[in-house]
Amino acid sequence: MATISTSINEHKHPAIYRRFPFLLRLQHWFMIATTLRTWYTLRELRTRFKALTPSFRYLDAGFGSGDMILPFLKRYPRAEFVGIDRAQDNADTCQRYADFIGAKNATFVCRNIEEADDEKPYDMIACITVLQYIKDDLKALRRFHDSLVPGGHLVLYSPINYRRYFDWYTRLRKNAFRSVDYDTLQGIQHHYSTEELKDKLEASGFELEKTIFSYGNAGRISYEMQSTVMLSMQMLPNWLAPIYFALGLILVYPITLIFMIADFLLHNKEGNGVLIVAKRPE
Repeated sequence: MATISTSINEHKHPAIYRRFPFLLRLQHWFMIATTLRTWYTLRELRTRFKALTPSFRYLDAGFGSGDMILPFLKRYPRAEFVGIDRAQDNADTCQRYADFIGAKNATFVCRNIEEADDEKPYDMIACITVLQYIKDDLKALRRFHDSLVPGGHLVLYSPINYRRYFDWYTRLRKNAFRSVDYDTLQGIQHHYSTEELKDKLEASGFELEKTIFSYGNAGRISYEMQSTVMLSMQMLPNWLAPIYFALGLILVYPITLIFMIADFLLHNKEGNGVLIVAKRPE
């Protein structure tokens, strides 16, 4: 039987999602509740969508489970949503959910991001925690730039710095990932700094509009506490993992939620994540 880590690392959704597509949305709600970067990116996307015309065109480059597309399909029925991802299971799962809710304004395609070539430009592109896995990241950024309408925006989120708050968390990661971890399996290519990302965006023709840091001290504490539970769970067999996870969630989540709220409401001067909004000049 496959372990939990197999589903996470190989982008293979549980088979039960095929019979009950609505379970994918429950997964999204769980991600919203527990993943701080989702708070930052969804807030930015909601703000940006409201400023666009109703028939806008939007691309999610590396859409994963579809959490940056699927929640908006019914809210903006005249808009066109396109997702590109290199995992076929992600495309199949998200398309199945879109069909389940009766949304006809979404297309999910399996292909490499840097090879995307659409004749019709986009009003906005999102690339959330994906760029670091693309070997030729400059090619991808230039592709984003050329695929936007003049005045269109790129919302980019990336991990940076990789600083740890607790020493024991670093040791736990080493023990948990003796063989392979998610980044290694997905072929991580870059460990960015903020300045490196900005330089690459400007070299690709973008104008920088906004920079927001996430996972400051409070965010790092919340992340490492939650990840301790998740890392331990991934090493367990499937039958035991849910029991362990439920106990961990009850004991740890109320504490981590406080730190997540603090990180989200306070202005971080630095952090382990950065959201950058860049514009194609008009």
